[in-house]
Amino acid sequence: MKIVGRVLSRLTLVGLGAVALAAVACGSEVIGSEELAGADALGEVASELRAAPVTLTACSPQPQPVVVASASSQQAAKFSAEFAIDGSSSTRWSSNTNPDQTLLLDLGKLVNVSALNINWETAFSKAYRVEWSSDGQIWDPFIFAGATRPGVQRVSGFARTRYVRIHSTEPTNWRSVSIIDVQVIGTLDEGCPNLLAGAWALSEENVEPPTFDVSSLYRVTDNRIDFRYQGKPFTVVGAPPLGLHFTQPVEVVQGGRYRLRLDVTNVGGATTTMFHARLSGGPSATEQDTTPWLTIWTLSRPGGTGSSIIELEVSTPLGAAPQLELVSTPNTVYPGVGVQDFNVLATFTKVN
Repeated sequence: MKIVGRVLSRLTLVGLGAVALAAVACGSEVIGSEELAGADALGEVASELRAAPVTLTACSPQPQPVVVASASSQQAAKFSAEFAIDGSSSTRWSSNTNPDQTLLLDLGKLVNVSALNINWETAFSKAYRVEWSSDGQIWDPFIFAGATRPGVQRVSGFARTRYVRIHSTEPTNWRSVSIIDVQVIGTLDEGCPNLLAGAWALSEENVEPPTFDVSSLYRVTDNRIDFRYQGKPFTVVGAPPLGLHFTQPVEVVQGGRYRLRLDVTNVGGATTTMFHARLSGGPSATEQDTTPWLTIWTLSRPGGTGSSIIELEVSTPLGAAPQLELVSTPNTVYPGVGVQDFNVLATFTKVN
């Protein structure tokens, strides 16, 4: 088994967990139910059905319409923000000479953004970040980049968002920033059904004291983990990653590159919680031990929703018992604050 992982970005909202996982390319393929047989303690043959067939489609991202564009400044009326989304190569947005400039794009609905095509004019940005926001007020970056010349630059990152903002921090010697046209590339959920019905199971608890009733911290319901911490004194012990270990069996029938999205919803309360994930269960103990853990999310805002995407390269078969592992490290720094109502869901999509 070959597994290579890297953290790509932070984003928002919802996915689903998996017991039996079949991920296929755009043509999509259905992996049928299969009967498994084994002898029970009485020597009788027991059988069970795997989960119902799962069809995954690796959606093809397309340019998404931008409803409204606004900017932190404009050099003149003929260089206003609307000209960055009119599709014309003869118009452009151009800012004033303040080094810190933003171009805000309202997509009008939630989009799974995967890339931007930015057509820079001569006054390009040498350093900028692309940010997402669920409300147009609080912003988080998901792409860090810089242009080196005029022309079309494609930058990739992943965010489920309605609002996208290009935030320039370093202009050229022109001192202003100018964009001829910008495209937002992404998909809508309606065209990307990735329904992975399954259940998480608790496998390990790294908490002290031993008498602490850790079951009061969580409740596992099908593919959801409701995680609660409300000021009870305990510590997490052991080598990182540590905390509460949850596992989920998976089946990958094709090798290739996969995107795994884990989504965490915090209904209320200020939080500080770290999540880690990995695929394990390779054909050899050595390989299983060296499978990298990927830090995927730290949530620190009250009432927030967030997630991360990690990218995994997998050569099948994964071994006898492949599984997706998730570790939640609860907040022990400020025990009076805490964690409430975490729903951890996963979407696993084949890239190529």
